[in-house]
Amino acid sequence: MRTPVPIRTALRRKLLLTYIALAIAAVCVFAFRELIDQQMESLAIGFGALVAVAALLFVNLGLRCPRCNGNLAMTAQGAAFSLRKKHRVSFCQYCGVSLDESA
Repeated sequence: MRTPVPIRTALRRKLLLTYIALAIAAVCVFAFRELIDQQMESLAIGFGALVAVAALLFVNLGLRCPRCNGNLAMTAQGAAFSLRKKHRVSFCQYCGVSLDESA
């Protein structure tokens, strides 16, 4: 049986995966552009753009509150990666559940 993780931790994991996908897209577009010929360059740029669009769509559509299914895309970065604890988001803006509770 899996141990329940806090909502904040689940959001952090999803955002990290999204940032990794965006980094891969950037590598495809910029690093491989110099290594391949002109015809393959457009393929690499297209692949990078596709990965970037998919990652951004996931952030906007995939970050949901597990309790009310509200969209947490705008508050997820503040909830997951805030450097200051004082101004960190601590609840769902739709249902009010604490992000430190288990999902």
